[in-house]
Amino acid sequence: MNKKTFIFLALAFSLAHAAQGQLANISTRGHVGKDQQVLIAGFILDQPATVIIRGLGPSLETSGVTDTLANPVLALYDMTGATPQLLWSNDDWQDVTEPFGALAPAFPKESAIYIQLPAGKYTAILGGISGTEGMALVEVYLIQ
Repeated sequence: MNKKTFIFLALAFSLAHAAQGQLANISTRGHVGKDQQVLIAGFILDQPATVIIRGLGPSLETSGVTDTLANPVLALYDMTGATPQLLWSNDDWQDVTEPFGALAPAFPKESAIYIQLPAGKYTAILGGISGTEGMALVEVYLIQ
């Protein structure tokens, strides 16, 4: 049996003072498998902010990535309290009427969340619908 093992870690730090610089985007790409083999992006907000979180699969093909996740599903959890709380989930981004603007995913089956959040710790989890697998990308954009 041919088994693939993938381990990914993505870190981003802003070393500038808050008045001089601010991280505006973080993204991580990896293989999404079945069951618990999901792509996870954690982030911390030190003040209230509006963010757009995107879960992409088919869009990666335009950059030459093969074996992409055909139908990503995205979930956002608040990790600030003692128990994680699901805040929002999205399967197909066009099913919601949010102002994604230029950050709207290119394909209807991709996922996106537009949300205003208080300061806190958050986790975005990207999986595949009905156990589908493939390469995917999770992006978090700070809007304000």
